[in-house]
Amino acid sequence: MREGELLKVQYNEDGQRIGEGGKDLASYSGLLAESRISIVDYENWHAVGDEVRDLLWDSIKAKFSLTEDEKKGVVSDIGEKWKEFKSRLTRYYITPYKDQPEMLLKPPKKHEKNIRREDWERFVKSRLTPKFQCSLGVVYCLVIVADCEVLCDSLDCEVSGDTSGTIP
Repeated sequence: MREGELLKVQYNEDGQRIGEGGKDLASYSGLLAESRISIVDYENWHAVGDEVRDLLWDSIKAKFSLTEDEKKGVVSDIGEKWKEFKSRLTRYYITPYKDQPEMLLKPPKKHEKNIRREDWERFVKSRLTPKFQCSLGVVYCLVIVADCEVLCDSLDCEVSGDTSGTIP
């Protein structure tokens, strides 16, 4: 490919992106999701405004030969990758260290360039709230199970009679 030439994306009969162009688009979409969309400024993908989505699309169009008809699907894929990114951060870098606050003080080395320290602190704090933990189906009780039952009732989640400190 020559300098300034746009990558072409091929599709199979089911409309799925294939070949090198499809792989490159998926990879670049993931890079944009991790580096261009704040992990704390938006509650969910629906809250990400058109201005941000248009900037993402412009970044894609600068590298790939795509039509406007493909915009919705491509931008939606970036949204899925953003959601997966936040989930991976939670699963691999927050949850395992929830009882070791010193391990949660700064973003993982792998993501230090893309996540500002203050954003990481806000993200960690949001992921460790009882409301978020309850949304995962897990509440960590610090006092007694009865208090967690009251807390969970107010957050609309189910609680079992488990007294081990973790409520499934």
